[in-house]
Order: sequence, then structure tokens, then C-alpha cells
Amino acid sequence: MAIAMTAKKQMLLVGALVGLLTVAYVALRGVPAYQSLQQQASQLQADKQELAQPRYPEVPDEDPDELQAQLDALTAEVTALQTAMQGHLDALSTTSNQDQILRISEIARANGVKVTENVPYVVPKAQVATPDKTASTSAGPAKTKTERKRQRKERRAITGTSSTSPTVGEPEGTLIYQLVNSMSEPRPMQAMTLEGSFFDLKSFLQALSSMPAQMTVARIDISTKSDVMTQGMPQGLQVKMILAM
Repeated sequence: MAIAMTAKKQMLLVGALVGLLTVAYVALRGVPAYQSLQQQASQLQADKQELAQPRYPEVPDEDPDELQAQLDALTAEVTALQTAMQGHLDALSTTSNQDQILRISEIARANGVKVTENVPYVVPKAQVATPDKTASTSAGPAKTKTERKRQRKERRAITGTSSTSPTVGEPEGTLIYQLVNSMSEPRPMQAMTLEGSFFDLKSFLQALSSMPAQMTVARIDISTKSDVMTQGMPQGLQVKMILAM
């Protein structure tokens, strides 16, 4: 009898354990699944209500044809500005400006103007101070020794002298300062000293505007020559100018 009772208790114990495991499984898996189904049912009901009362976007007051015409006009304006800007950029001389320098000397000779000095005018960019250090930018890309030697030879052939390139600072607000510091790439400049009559110098300056590359007279100083004027001959003038290419 005791053995039978023990077996019966064991069966009851196994049944209780199975029941506990079933309840735990339902609690762990069934309840979250039921909650998810409830949320999906609520979302479905909300979607049905929204579909039952649809909201249509308001029709704009603007005329589509008018908007398209305005867009076409603005596109044409932007294209024209880009074309004009590209033309100005193409008119600027490149960093290698020896051809332009030779062309200027040819124009001077053609107009009876004597070039006594024609050297690069180097203006370093303004230095920007930082708490740790002062960052300075160079005036241009580094040149090899062969290139510097070739350029000195070309300058001697142009001017008849072997002047060195001045490196100076410019006060803030001047045109030269703006041309150096307000552009991503500073425009190359040339310091020139010219001698000739008033009309010859005028013709020379007017001829500069016919060059394919843009030339800007950034500074000019006109004075009379110190030598004795020959009677009956026009007074000779000396012009010192900084030309931005």
C-alpha cells in the first residue's frame, strides 16, 4: 500500500512539474506574443480609421507653367553668370607668366618705350597668428634651380640688367594687398620701370588692354627724367608701375 501511494505521489509530482513548466512557457512566450498581437490590432484599427477619413494635400496656388518659366529664367541667368565668370578666369594669366613678360617687352619696343627694369614683384600673404604658432603662406610654388637660372637669363635679355626680385610687405587696404590676400591664388606681379615720351607711354598702356591675358596696373608713379632736356624735344618721362597679371 505504501509503495502504491508513493507511485501515486510521484505521478502527482510529475503532473505538477509539467503544469509549472507549461505556465512558465506561456508566461515567457505567450504573453509577449499576445501583447504584440494587441498592438498590431490597435495599429490596424487606427489605420482603418485614417483610411476612412483621408487627408489630401492642398493644391498650390502657383501656376505650374509660371513656375517652370521662372525656373528656366533663373537657370539661364546662372548659366550666363558662369560663362562670364569663366571668361574672367580665362583672362587671368597662369603662374608661368614668362610669355606674358616677353609680350609686354615687345609691346614696349613697338611703342618706342624703353624698359629699364622688369622683375617680379613678390608680396607675401599676410601672416595669420595662432595661439601656438604663426602660419605663413608662400608667395608661390617652389622653383628648381634650373628654372630660376632660366628666368634670370630671360630677365637679363628683356631689361639688359640683372636686378633682383623685391620682396616687400603691403599695407592693408591697398589694391596690391587685396590682389594677394583676397584670392585663393595670388596674382603674379611685375615691377617695371619705363622711359619714354607722354604719347609713347600712353600708347603702351593702351596696348596692354589688347593682350589675351588680363593686365591690371596696381600702382603707377610718373616723374620726369633727371637728364637735361634737349631743346625742341619732348620732355622724357619715367614710369614706375606694378603690373598684376
